[in-house]
Amino acid sequence: MLLIFNGAPKGGSTWLLQIVTALDVHDRIPEAYQQAGWANSSLDPERVDAFLGEVDLSGGQYFCKQHWWGEAWHRALLGREDVRVLNIIRDLRDVVVSRYFHDMRLGALEQGVPIDAYYWKHRGRARAEKYIECQLFWHGDAGAEQPWLASYERLHADFAGEVRGLFEHIGLAHLGDEAIARAREATDLKNRPSETGEGKFFRKGIVGDWRNHLSDEIVEDLDGLIAETGYASLLERVGSAV
Repeated sequence: MLLIFNGAPKGGSTWLLQIVTALDVHDRIPEAYQQAGWANSSLDPERVDAFLGEVDLSGGQYFCKQHWWGEAWHRALLGREDVRVLNIIRDLRDVVVSRYFHDMRLGALEQGVPIDAYYWKHRGRARAEKYIECQLFWHGDAGAEQPWLASYERLHADFAGEVRGLFEHIGLAHLGDEAIARAREATDLKNRPSETGEGKFFRKGIVGDWRNHLSDEIVEDLDGLIAETGYASLLERVGSAV
């Protein structure tokens, strides 16, 4: 089986990946199919067909981290018995804050640029629009087949319950509560340094941290985007706390 830990950037998909890979029961994508330049195990989009045709997924267990959406072949993956696409949803306001610090860390944003300027004059608002676009691609049609969807907020509030559902979906339920406890210990953001493991970087991921950073004007604009795009209906349907 291939587990695809998918999601919009800074939405929490790396956390999902770390929860499962902490159990050491899945392998990285073989080097021949690896996306060049990625620290995570990531499948080269140009090598997807080759990987699925040449690698025995009935006998092997593989994982990859991706940010895929927008093309028909992405949705076609949902129809394969040997593939599981796993997504996660997070408060859009916290996504904007996380992306702000991420862009600054990578040098895509000059140090010291205020978050208001980032949102209105740089890439902040466009990043929010892309996040909504991604989630609507995968989950906007209530009648279509969709990836398994975790909640970033529920992982914080009820880690064991949310991970138990994840393990059931990917065939790891038999590992029991001990495996959930091991995953919690390995991925507890309070215990992690800023740089660690695959993907290299974790902030503390505090739910609601947007209150410490976003102005009322930005929050109001994000509320408008959520309403105008139909994203509010998706949030209501999936039972998101955000």
